Amino acid sequence: MSAIKAISAEELKQHDLQDGIIVDVRSGMEHDEQRLTCPHVHVPLDWLNPSQFMQEQGKSTESAVYILCRSGGRAAKAAEKFADAGYNNVYVITGGILACAAGGHATE
Repeated sequence: MSAIKAISAEELKQHDLQDGIIVDVRSGMEHDEQRLTCPHVHVPLDWLNPSQFMQEQGKSTESAVYILCRSGGRAAKAAEKFADAGYNNVYVITGGILACAAGGHATE
């Protein structure tokens, strides 16, 4: 079974994010233009070191990681980084921030 799963913006609303974390891997300028208002962490894809990041966030290899970009491409690359680092519960938010905004997630 693959460690990487796809999740729609709608399905994300159904998940308990208490033990999980949303990671936005877009550029700083993109994040400044529009971002989720719910708790998330912004780390541009080029700077992402999954093991270091999860340790800094106090998360385990079993914690759910929900990865967000503009439309899904960079999130898939970030998900591969997490899977290669041994994380087993990785989700790519399909459609990215565009789908989240269209699906009713609060953004600013």
